[in-house]
Amino acid sequence: MNSQSEADNIGAPWAIYRCAIKKIARLVLVVGCTGTAILIGCSSHLDVAGTGSQAGNGRVECSIVRADGSAASMARVTLRRKDYLADTAVGPLLKPAVSAAQTTTDELGAVLIDSLDTGDYCMEISDGESTGSLLAFSIAHGNDDVRLPRDTLKAVGALRGTVVSGLHSAASSYIRFYGLERSIKIDSLSGNFALTDLPAGTYSLSFATSDPNVGARTISSIVIASG
Repeated sequence: MNSQSEADNIGAPWAIYRCAIKKIARLVLVVGCTGTAILIGCSSHLDVAGTGSQAGNGRVECSIVRADGSAASMARVTLRRKDYLADTAVGPLLKPAVSAAQTTTDELGAVLIDSLDTGDYCMEISDGESTGSLLAFSIAHGNDDVRLPRDTLKAVGALRGTVVSGLHSAASSYIRFYGLERSIKIDSLSGNFALTDLPAGTYSLSFATSDPNVGARTISSIVIASG
């Protein structure tokens, strides 16, 4: 099946097609009325849902171990709201990093973050050695104390893709990940993009471009497997 011909023959502007190319799961998604399509291959459940927030003293704690069971001490911990998008030169920054946090696990692999507002959160843990973890949780009330189960760092996965048609060559275009401090700039000539350090999980992505003829689009249910 030819992915380019798929994109050229799409009848509805927001139709989604699935195909198998070289036994890799791929997705072709129209992201604008001009016929632009994105071809994504995942080398491996976060629904985007905006929520109101109230100031409070919510907190979250958990412990992280490595694959051998040892404590993941001094691992980097990044906390973001579930509807957060990293800033780029194009596309709106939908939510500021409200109740964001950047910290590390202690010598026992434990982390505790307090003074959290109500809302839904994503917490990424990385040891800087190609392993990581992604945890999701909610603070429903201002004084919630969320204790997550112990989690294990696993080999990170990758996301690679191509914008197969329709973008102006001078446009600046990005893929961003809801809930993560991540953005990928799409190559303006080849249309290719890649990110190779994603913890395993299911993601929602945001496509944004400076091309005035192509609208922004959210791409849901992108699964990244460990390794």
